[in-house]
Amino acid sequence: MMLIQRVLEDPQVVASLCCHNFGHHVVQQIMEKGSPEHRKIIADVLSTDLIKMAQSRHASYIIEAAFDFCEEQDKKKLRDTLLQGRCIIDLAKHQFGGFVVKKLAGKEDEDDEDEQGSDGDEGGEEAFKKETQKEVQKFLRDHEAELRDEKNGKKVWEDVFPAKGEDRPGEDTGP
Repeated sequence: MMLIQRVLEDPQVVASLCCHNFGHHVVQQIMEKGSPEHRKIIADVLSTDLIKMAQSRHASYIIEAAFDFCEEQDKKKLRDTLLQGRCIIDLAKHQFGGFVVKKLAGKEDEDDEDEQGSDGDEGGEEAFKKETQKEVQKFLRDHEAELRDEKNGKKVWEDVFPAKGEDRPGEDTGP
């Protein structure tokens, strides 16, 4: 615990570790196994320059982990920043930012969705996740032509909205 505290005491060190080839593994482990206070420190560091972090090959993993492990208040802060202006669209067109967008749009969860049971404790978390998915997917749909005209944007579009005949995450396919 002392080592974790030492690593997290300087926000510049945390930011630099998030973007480092090997350092991001340390931050990701703290995010996954650390305390809520540790996660909050990391989320605060990410939020200081979230767009740049989302475009970093290594920090994008930390942002994805933040949406899995942080408290809802910290997730909302990160989500609200990403939903400002054209951030989601610009990230969708970026090589590494697209991974963050797909995470928020629900792409990564489509295979596990039916297998997960619902616990009473996860109701708020699940509602936050669904709300985020709907908002991000709406943003993407509103900019479909722009995304399809760009290499990385097209990849995000195709991953989030599979071709007809396949299930689309977050959409009802029944009557």
